[in-house]
Amino acid sequence: MTLSPPLLPPPSIQTHIEGKTCIRDTMGSTPAQVYKYSDGSTTLFLKVSPRSEKGKREYDVLKWLEDKLPVPRVIEFEETNDFSWLLMTAVQGEMMCNDIGITEPKELTFSILADAVKLLRSVDITSCPFDRTIATLKTEVDDYAKEGKITPDTVQTLFNKPPTEELVFSHGDCCLPNILMHQGILSGFIDLGDAGVADKWADLSQVVASIKRNGGDQRDIDLFFEYLNETPDWEKMQFFRDIEHAVHAVINQERAMN
Repeated sequence: MTLSPPLLPPPSIQTHIEGKTCIRDTMGSTPAQVYKYSDGSTTLFLKVSPRSEKGKREYDVLKWLEDKLPVPRVIEFEETNDFSWLLMTAVQGEMMCNDIGITEPKELTFSILADAVKLLRSVDITSCPFDRTIATLKTEVDDYAKEGKITPDTVQTLFNKPPTEELVFSHGDCCLPNILMHQGILSGFIDLGDAGVADKWADLSQVVASIKRNGGDQRDIDLFFEYLNETPDWEKMQFFRDIEHAVHAVINQERAMN
């Protein structure tokens, strides 16, 4: 049976997916709707999101990363009055977690996870046009405060003592479902709409949270940092977690109202 998105895709998208079987991908918590199209030989993913700068940003990030990281290749991108339509190739591999938690054996998973972080950091940020520094994060949170969605006191608390940044290329949503592996090796990255230049501990705070969310414990976290050959900076990671929690609270509130 062939299913379709709630709206008819633009002709430029439709020409690539016509005749393919469609399955809704329910993984993830973004407002975007993701559909998997396959005909047995080719698999494509269509990401449909409310039209915004973020939808265009993910397209721009993927185009910039084409020759730098194993990421989906953009087939078509189009913006209509209310929606952004991003059609991409599939990245071979499986997520690093499943319905019951972290993929076994954990030693292999955490070794690959460390390789993923190292590969992200290897991207030259000299000419990277995407900014996710603390200054940018504060601007976004300040905007929420101006709209009455976050109190000024919360902003002051979050950014009272910003740490010195150690800038690298950051995934932006560095969790186990967004890093893929195939036959025991790292195979690629997905969901890079928030990627850009950021402090290295921003990604690592998300990795730690994802390990915990998928059933891992402190021993698993220690094992990951051992493979990464990095001493955890818990204070810095908490700084970024606090910002992320505050932003997610606003996003969840907006969804509940829609």
